[in-house]
Amino acid sequence: MVVFVVVAVVVVALMKSGQSMLDAFGLVAVAAGAAAQISAVLSQPAATLPGGAA
Repeated sequence: MVVFVVVAVVVVALMKSGQSMLDAFGLVAVAAGAAAQISAVLSQPAATLPGGAA
């Protein structure tokens, strides 16, 4: 539910700034893809150095 509200607010804000609806949804889609990639990287275990030092 929170994600829907955030997407709606972003789309409305972009449309008020002069963007078309397709541009606004495109920007939201790009941001969602980037967030998914960042989340995937952050969820991987951290690489450890030899000797157990992190």
